[in-house]
Amino acid sequence: MCQKNGQSFKQFYALVLSSPTLTTRSLQVFKHPPTRQQIDAVIIQKVIGKIDPVPHLYAEKPKVEVIPIHIPVNMLYR
Repeated sequence: MCQKNGQSFKQFYALVLSSPTLTTRSLQVFKHPPTRQQIDAVIIQKVIGKIDPVPHLYAEKPKVEVIPIHIPVNMLYR
């Protein structure tokens, strides 16, 4: 849990697949920063062989990113 301006936040980490040409997809949410092994396991389980291949230019290939998410604690317990 972290605090900003006197308000408490719970921090999560979203693993997303993003591309300039495709819709961003959330793959999994973690309570702690994911390790490389966790990221690789999610990619193998949810991406490889699951998403239809689309021809991409080299600069437009999809990227897997870890995005921190801050949720106010009072929003979690409504």
